[in-house]
Amino acid sequence: MKKNIFLLAVISLTALCACNTPKAAKDWAIDKPLKFQLAYIPDGKTPELSNPEAPTIISHNADYSPDIDNVNLADIKGLGFNLPERSNPADYKLYFKLFNFPSCLDSQALVTPLLAQFKLDKAPGNKELSDFLKDYSNLAVKEGVIEQANYVFSPQNSFPRFQAENSPKFVDEFARDIRFIALYVTPSQDLKTGTTPDGLAAYSTKGLISYHKALMDYYAKNFKSTKGPQDDKYAYFCLNGGTCSAVIKIEKAPQVFANWRELPVPSDPKQHFLSGRALVYYMEKASKDGQFATKRVFEIGSIVRQPEI
Repeated sequence: MKKNIFLLAVISLTALCACNTPKAAKDWAIDKPLKFQLAYIPDGKTPELSNPEAPTIISHNADYSPDIDNVNLADIKGLGFNLPERSNPADYKLYFKLFNFPSCLDSQALVTPLLAQFKLDKAPGNKELSDFLKDYSNLAVKEGVIEQANYVFSPQNSFPRFQAENSPKFVDEFARDIRFIALYVTPSQDLKTGTTPDGLAAYSTKGLISYHKALMDYYAKNFKSTKGPQDDKYAYFCLNGGTCSAVIKIEKAPQVFANWRELPVPSDPKQHFLSGRALVYYMEKASKDGQFATKRVFEIGSIVRQPEI
């Protein structure tokens, strides 16, 4: 009897220790000031709105000017983004301007299907991301406009002013024209001062590398691996079992940019620069030829903050 009491005490003590063992801290955190960005590219379509809201601009440039003007259409389409066609895409650029998310829209109803599409609702950090997105002010709309590469924006030829309204027609069109979503992550620990600009840029990618690994492990553990046309660069996972009519394609390794000085981002093009990126693609099988087509891209990014250079 005493032996059994002693055994129960040991088991209880072991369970207590296990329950109170602190979990290892993760190496990444959401870069909250950059918000969760929805890249909205309506391609010239102007919605007819009866009661429009014009969200405030998040911009360091003139209201008529884009924040980013260095994205060649052919280059970004070459990365596999689902974007509108042009006969000579190399002659065009995809210009971006950042807006606050409109308060008139139900952000949860809009964002929840986007997260579910990439299975982010159950991925590592899902609670942190979900809690972050409960506040619509943590979202931003990155409106994209395709124009000739030499197009000059001016007060007379202004960047289109993003507007929205809470009508079924607009919400459906808005959701359809969100071509990609972007989450920026940062290391969970700040780097000590005195680091060179390149050292700071390299360190800023640590959170991205950590989150990418956690996401890769999650997909590998929960979804069946499959073959794809670029197995050397991407991993492919079936999302719906044996039929495999939808897949996730994810870069096997994040990209770390040595040329970060040439990669400003819309949040502050003079001081924020893209230091790293990993792309995740949601793809569906086309009924005609059985090939997979990208429907939407999830961009995971890291930025380095520098004094104006």
